[in-house]
Amino acid sequence: MQKAKQPNHAKQSGQHFLAQIRYNFSRMDWWILLIVGLLSVYSLIMVYSSTQYLLENGATVPTPLHYLSRQMFGIGLGLAVSAVAICLPYRLYIEPFWLFVANGLIAFLILLTRFIGVSGGGAKSWLSFMGLNFQPGELAKIGLILLMGVLCVKSRREVLLTKERWFANMDYESVISIGLVLLDLVLIFFQPDMGMFMIISATLLLVALALIMNSKTQKGVLLALALVGVGLVTWIYTNADKLATSDQYQLRRFGSFVNPFKYAKAAGYQLVNAYIAISRGGLFGRGIGHSLTKQEGLPAGHTDYILAVIGEESGLVGLVLVVLLLSALIFLCFRWAAKSQDTFRRAVFTGIGCLLLVQSSLNIGGVSGLVPLTGVTLPFVSYGGTSMVLTMMLVGVLQVMIIEEKRGLEAQVSQVKEDYHGI
Repeated sequence: MQKAKQPNHAKQSGQHFLAQIRYNFSRMDWWILLIVGLLSVYSLIMVYSSTQYLLENGATVPTPLHYLSRQMFGIGLGLAVSAVAICLPYRLYIEPFWLFVANGLIAFLILLTRFIGVSGGGAKSWLSFMGLNFQPGELAKIGLILLMGVLCVKSRREVLLTKERWFANMDYESVISIGLVLLDLVLIFFQPDMGMFMIISATLLLVALALIMNSKTQKGVLLALALVGVGLVTWIYTNADKLATSDQYQLRRFGSFVNPFKYAKAAGYQLVNAYIAISRGGLFGRGIGHSLTKQEGLPAGHTDYILAVIGEESGLVGLVLVVLLLSALIFLCFRWAAKSQDTFRRAVFTGIGCLLLVQSSLNIGGVSGLVPLTGVTLPFVSYGGTSMVLTMMLVGVLQVMIIEEKRGLEAQVSQVKEDYHGI
């Protein structure tokens, strides 16, 4: 009799698991998927358009479809990873133990880049595995946002229970979380990957400002940031010539953006070409595939400066469309954060929204010459295997939080109905 019951139990477990998976996928935010889908399709078009002349410029790629096929693979793998993320138990995202293990492994991978890393863009931030390059810093974005969720939950609980400042009564989980955050940031800084460091630092700071710090602390931090910002800008403008001719790649970018035309044949070459490309595009552009600047050798026209190619081929209309789609995605993240009644999920929604906002702003600002561009790609649009896969994974984590938010709302509605019928 017991043997007969075991297959039955296994069958019921399997049916329950499949029902849970179907439930998860049916509760996703389809507007987010639509926006990501549109950006991904546009990415494929523009990556192919911006790389079709690379063979003529001496690039060692086997076929004109090389970059397009790799971008398609990145999007496909990213979607598969997102699907797996949606199927994972929610407790893996909220339990500090699993988050500590995951972030510890990420820190170890970042540390490995110091010894066996591959250099690219002035930073030794890549690991090579079976011919594929992987950037652990991209994975750190997701891990640290989830860790910030833990810190926000701890700070909220301590303030409510003890009426004290959170940092005056931290437990070991908070200490470990802060330690892992600082460890990742220090390791990324010394790669040195300044673009990644700026994105993660700004994202975590914005989450802390929004959800952890009180109003008095917020004012103090914002004032300090304003003073540091003014001092940094003043220093860059004062030492622009020295920075633009520095031996360090990152410093040259900081110095050349002040007056790129002065260094048009050196550190300012990329930005000057971006200006030329966008100016040629006008309102409606020259048409897909008809960029002149990419044929003349626009550096990073498929990665950091893909927005310049979009501007030349699609004009101002194409640029506005991309910005609107990214803005809509960021708005939906913040909208879910405002609706959420769970501190952890609110922190994750806020973190993902801030991450996309910071990274998009740095890329758009860099291409337009408002800020120095330090190897920051445009989310969902720029070419990049690791970046595309893990940005898609970020969407999967976002959907997990949305699914749990809807599950909680449905449970509340069900409870209200039960209470009503019980009266």
